[in-house]
Amino acid sequence: MRRTAFLLALPILAAGCGGSSSGDPHGGGSGAPAQPAETRSAAAGAAKTGYTTPMQIAQKIKNAGLGCAKPRPAEVAGGKKVTCTVNGEQVNIEVYPSEQVFKQVMKAVCGTGVKLASVSDNRRWDVTPDTARTAKRLQKVVGGRAEMLCAHI
Repeated sequence: MRRTAFLLALPILAAGCGGSSSGDPHGGGSGAPAQPAETRSAAAGAAKTGYTTPMQIAQKIKNAGLGCAKPRPAEVAGGKKVTCTVNGEQVNIEVYPSEQVFKQVMKAVCGTGVKLASVSDNRRWDVTPDTARTAKRLQKVVGGRAEMLCAHI
């Protein structure tokens, strides 16, 4: 149910969070060259969180022996995403180019009423397993904060 609600939010996210009519899921559909600004945002965010791609997080999870042996690229509006398996659970790993995009996406997701176990820096990246127990295990490896995303709603 919660994965379905999250997936239903994707069209909303594409429309309101940097989605592009050119089919580029990483934004840049305004006609203006977006790459330099995104590069600067990613570099600034990396200094705070240390992660600029979801594969960096997936590799850290794999190196810790928790799973995520075969991360698969996936689509997410406004950012980059991979999915993998940890403890038999599907885990989504998302990294966004800026705090502004991250907050827009989280607002749209939470607007659906979904509540997800999450590990996040609450600025640029988010890891969502199926259970809070796995979120706590992942938090010990990737950092950030383990919490129920959208629980305040």
